[in-house]
Amino acid sequence: MQNGLKFLMGMLIVLSTSLMAKELHNSYSLALVGMSMDYKEYDPQLVDSEKSTFTDVGGFEMAYGYLLSNQSKINFSAMYVRGYTDYVGSAIGSSNPYGSLTSRTRNNIVDIALSYARYKELNYGLTLDYGAGVGYRYWERTLSSIQNELYDWFSLRTRIGVTKEISNQFAFNIGAEYQYGIKPNMHASSVGTDFTLGSADILKGNLGLIYSYSPKIDIFMDASLEKQTIETSNIVSVGGIGYYEPDSTAYNTYLKFGVTFKY
Repeated sequence: MQNGLKFLMGMLIVLSTSLMAKELHNSYSLALVGMSMDYKEYDPQLVDSEKSTFTDVGGFEMAYGYLLSNQSKINFSAMYVRGYTDYVGSAIGSSNPYGSLTSRTRNNIVDIALSYARYKELNYGLTLDYGAGVGYRYWERTLSSIQNELYDWFSLRTRIGVTKEISNQFAFNIGAEYQYGIKPNMHASSVGTDFTLGSADILKGNLGLIYSYSPKIDIFMDASLEKQTIETSNIVSVGGIGYYEPDSTAYNTYLKFGVTFKY
């Protein structure tokens, strides 16, 4: 899992360094990120949940864009957030009902994406953008000193969006993205084994506002909501007992505030 992350990071760093060397059509952005999470596992009834507010989980996002022409662009982004969620569930292996156990879970989330986008100017100050790319998702949940779960997968991603100019300085955009998970996996330290997840897909929508401070500097705010759906894993036998990861759904909301520099 971690080797996959290191390999992809290495490829993206080499690519972005090569592009930046040309010193043309570059844009760099850095944003602060706050995240709220509403996560639930079902088997088939609700068995546990995790919740947080924007102040509980936070971090940053870095992005680099290279404009190939007025109508196409390569984008690379890397987001990292960490923090705590409130867990409600029950002890593993017990017959106690949902809500019999409450605790705090430490989360670390990394999301990396490399994509190609096309742009088309429409009437009434509208610009259409659409494209596709690849990504990598890493999510570590530490529920206790003996229970650590690592989810990770690569993904194919496609996006479509529209930007509307309000004035010479302001614009807003709205968009939607679908992420199809490839070989999703979860490692559970409590049983010391890996689980192959049935699927791990994300549907995401965003709404953003851009303020052009100068020809070379933009200030932006962005709100996005994603629905992450994970399907039941395979059954793994450990010590004669069958274990599996159940279905889960997470509604994650992100608030971003950042600056873009263009050269």
